[in-house]
Amino acid sequence: MCPKCGSHRTEVVGRSNDLKTITVRCNACGERSQMPVEKEGAQEGQAVG
Repeated sequence: MCPKCGSHRTEVVGRSNDLKTITVRCNACGERSQMPVEKEGAQEGQAVG
């Protein structure tokens, strides 16, 4: 979910070298944000990359 506009229309566009952080872009407002990678299954239905 986009932290700026709240849209669920987001996609992973990058990943840190240590694989602990992903960069997500919002398809609604264009905001890019970084967030920690969730453990598998932590948020069911969310693609991690």
